[in-house]
Amino acid sequence: MPSPIGHALAGVAVAWSAERLRIVGPVSLRFTGLCAALAAAPDLDLIVQPMHRTATHSVGAVALVMIVAIAVTGWVRRGQVGQVGRVGQVGRVGQVGRVDQVGRVGQVGWGLAVVCTAAYASHLLLDWLGSDPSWPAGIQALWPFSLRWFISGWNVFPYIERREMLSSTSIIINTKAIAGEIAIMAPIVAVLAWIRRLARN
Repeated sequence: MPSPIGHALAGVAVAWSAERLRIVGPVSLRFTGLCAALAAAPDLDLIVQPMHRTATHSVGAVALVMIVAIAVTGWVRRGQVGQVGRVGQVGRVGQVGRVDQVGRVGQVGWGLAVVCTAAYASHLLLDWLGSDPSWPAGIQALWPFSLRWFISGWNVFPYIERREMLSSTSIIINTKAIAGEIAIMAPIVAVLAWIRRLARN
């Protein structure tokens, strides 16, 4: 399964693809970074090893991220209208404009919420496509509805050795794995970056 580097690249690809598909407006560096962080976030469950690849790698977690994203993008409904000053970095309160690409003042930014959710969900896709020598292999993608483990078996992404990570064997395995995932994801990000540059010229 990919490292945080591969997952972060996937998050960047999601953000820039959404911009190209006009799901959101021009994507800022900050929003791109947020998508990269969301794409890597499910592996925070490594802090509690027995939970790894379970709840945080599931449709249940994806649904929770969607709910939180909707709530956060709608924060302007709760006190921003009528204040004096700037709303996000868009314009002064009272003007009709965008709030960090969320939409009109007071509205939920559905496009933004969908993209944040897609960035998080990209983690599940990459892990499902990866190789996993552990048992049981894969992720509990349908939690909480099912405890079954899922993996494609295609082994698109090499696995990351997380036991004794500082040993020479683990370092060699992980260096090769990271190089492999970069070889897959970096060209996708590079093409999207090139398209973005052309669109802005």
